Amino acid sequence: MNNTPIIFISYSHDSHEHKEWVKELASFLLVNGVDTILDQWDLKLGSDLAKFMEHGLTTSERVLVICTDKYIEKADSGNGGVGYEKMIATTKLLSEQDSTKFIPIVRNVTKNMKLPTFLGSRLYIDLSNNIDTEKQRVELLKEIYNETEIKPAIGNNPFKVNLDSQTNDSSSIESEISQKHGVRAAEVSGLKKLRQGMKYSKAREIILDASWQGSNKRWQEVPKYGQVADLYYKNGWHEIADCAGTGTSPCRFEFHDIHENKLVVITEGECLNEEYEDPKGDETCDLDVSSWYLE
Repeated sequence: MNNTPIIFISYSHDSHEHKEWVKELASFLLVNGVDTILDQWDLKLGSDLAKFMEHGLTTSERVLVICTDKYIEKADSGNGGVGYEKMIATTKLLSEQDSTKFIPIVRNVTKNMKLPTFLGSRLYIDLSNNIDTEKQRVELLKEIYNETEIKPAIGNNPFKVNLDSQTNDSSSIESEISQKHGVRAAEVSGLKKLRQGMKYSKAREIILDASWQGSNKRWQEVPKYGQVADLYYKNGWHEIADCAGTGTSPCRFEFHDIHENKLVVITEGECLNEEYEDPKGDETCDLDVSSWYLE
């Protein structure tokens, strides 16, 4: 949206009082930096009414739809200028069903259905006589200027320590791990070489060089067939904990240090050989690292 948003007001000429209220609302928007298209200002004798409505609805960034009992009746029956504007708006909504271009404003609607059918169940702002307050109008301005409340960014799992040096400060990671888990700095420093997407065989070398040991799975617990068996017997990755056979086929590998802290590495994808094919015979295979953390 431009620095000066352009708004078109769609409404019905219910009464002189209603037209004056609409003009006052348009004046409020103009004073607050919103370029407002209104027939009472922008239409002259002899102007093409249909062209004005079509141009206003299609070129404006947002459209304020002032919903009253008479507006809803005309829109649902397709009568008059309101019916014509409804036809144009419906075409827009059919092609872009998630569009937020149209902002319904409810004004003294007495029926249970507060909006015309073409606006469906869209969220609206109520500016009826007893609710048309400064607070409500500020909320309308926030919507027009896209200054609505922003959803906070998602944080990290508080029960897992992220060891990825690409997204975290190394010194703060080492301090946090040392305080929470009692891991020696040398053991953490070596893990800073780990990268998402690197081959597990390389990640395994880094982990072992940093004085971590594989939490060996007992051979009695290993199935005779399947990916876990191949990784355990062919590759000699006895730290394999489990693999899932669905989704991204994640596998879990576990390591520990002398303080019994546990380091978990998660991989994804099928284990493939150097030619990215299923291993044949006694060929070893490799996996891609997706994440790692202390548990």
